[in-house]
Amino acid sequence: MDGENNQAPKKSNKGLIAAIIIIVVLIAIGVTIGVLYFTVFNKTEVDLSKFISIEFDGYEGSASCDEYDLIYDEDGLKEELDSRSKAEKLIDKIKDKVTLKNNEKLSNGDEVEVKIKVSDSWLKDKKIKLKSDIVKIKVSGLKEAASVDLFKDLKIEYEGVSPDLDVYIDTKSNNDFLKYAVTYKFRKEDSDETDETSYSLSGIKNGDKIVVRAEYDDEDLSYYGYSVDKDAEKTYTFTVKDQAEYVTDTKQLSDAVQESLKEIALKEIKSEADNNDYDVASTYSADYSDAGNYSYGFTHADPEYQTMYLATNKEHDDYSLSSEYNIVYVVYKVTYTDTTTSKTYDLYLTTEIDDVVVKDDKLEGKNDYYPSIFDNYDYEDENEAYRSSLDGINKALTDELEDDYTLAEVKK
Repeated sequence: MDGENNQAPKKSNKGLIAAIIIIVVLIAIGVTIGVLYFTVFNKTEVDLSKFISIEFDGYEGSASCDEYDLIYDEDGLKEELDSRSKAEKLIDKIKDKVTLKNNEKLSNGDEVEVKIKVSDSWLKDKKIKLKSDIVKIKVSGLKEAASVDLFKDLKIEYEGVSPDLDVYIDTKSNNDFLKYAVTYKFRKEDSDETDETSYSLSGIKNGDKIVVRAEYDDEDLSYYGYSVDKDAEKTYTFTVKDQAEYVTDTKQLSDAVQESLKEIALKEIKSEADNNDYDVASTYSADYSDAGNYSYGFTHADPEYQTMYLATNKEHDDYSLSSEYNIVYVVYKVTYTDTTTSKTYDLYLTTEIDDVVVKDDKLEGKNDYYPSIFDNYDYEDENEAYRSSLDGINKALTDELEDDYTLAEVKK
């Protein structure tokens, strides 16, 4: 027994080696995954709403902004990406294609929408992930603007006489915005918008409707510190009325107008009656065949008003006619007495007054008329006695005017 070996058998190291190898492999795999994660798969998520802002300026209701108003927090973005170079390049990419929505006529509390357009391939290459490609910025800091009524103090001026009025429109306001920044354009309601003018409209008459539009830049509105109600009317329409107008209908010849016309006519009639012996003789040529030899052979009574006629031009733009719009004929009867025989003769003398104008049922410019005695020489050759009766006067007027005028008697 003394020669026997008493030492215990050695354990095998194979199991330990295998375990170590497994651990090493696992660690290597973990390291590889980690490297892959941080170098390939890991991306920095960026919330751009933290790094893009706008400092709003102006007045509520008229302020606006655009891509040039965007403020980028480059330092903050550099810390987020841990790279100034990446931050700078990302900002450049955003600026290249950024667009804004809901960015006009702003008020506090509104939201401006900023749309970011950066290609996915570029973001992937830079290991950047955007939380959202839309940034919403709430509007704040705008001052409250004073409301302005664009049409409150319109100055409407007229020149001429209806239906050939010229209309001028501007503002009489002391408001600098309305005086210097607003242009008023206007047109007849039944005309096309291309007929708008900012100077004057011509050929306007009572009853026409005029549409006025205020044209201005929002920048000017903001600069002067005003706002326009979003629900306010964009145009203003008014009706031309109460302007002086040429008479075209006997209804326009009120009692007051007729009396004024009679007064004007009577002065001319009296002057004519005092020097009219020859006309009496020639009118009643049956009694006075040698009419040319008669002078100072008659006396006459005061003229007596008989009737009035209105002749309206069929085409008032025919400037070849003696009157563009109308002629009023006022007829008086003058009774003459032959100083030798005491025989009496009635002579109907007619005064013509051109282009009569009325306003507010009164004769306009009473002292601006130059009446003359009507005498139809052509008709007189055919009928010497037309001045001896109202019927003769009517026929002579009709013969004179029928081609170019419409004749109507003015009823008392």
